[in-house]
Amino acid sequence: MVTVTGFDVLPTELRSHASKLDGLAERLGQALHAARHMSMDGACGGEAPEELVCQA
Repeated sequence: MVTVTGFDVLPTELRSHASKLDGLAERLGQALHAARHMSMDGACGGEAPEELVCQA
């Protein structure tokens, strides 16, 4: 255990949490890329998410 400015930190727990955040950031980046792609080509239509239709 490492004490940093008054906090007890378990390095393995911190690395595990960082890994989960990295995974989340990757998935959010993929979602953002897909959203930008769909909004640029204008090939999607629909009022609600369940009605969303995209042309390939």
